[in-house]
Amino acid sequence: KQDAQLDEIGNMTNNEALLEGLDNDVDTTHSRLKATQKKVLEIIKKSGSTPQMVLIVFLIIVMVVLAIFVFY
Repeated sequence: KQDAQLDEIGNMTNNEALLEGLDNDVDTTHSRLKATQKKVLEIIKKSGSTPQMVLIVFLIIVMVVLAIFVFY
């Protein structure tokens, strides 16, 4: 009976160690994800969407002008 209890205590100790390792891994991954999200937000802010919208509008105007020349 005592051997079974010691085995159970040993298993619990092993499980605790595994859970602590998993907790550390999750914390590390969370930190990396948070840093990556911050970098992505900085890139989005730096790139901005305004220049892209201006370019799209300009290209649409060019297409309309070319269509007018071709069809009239």
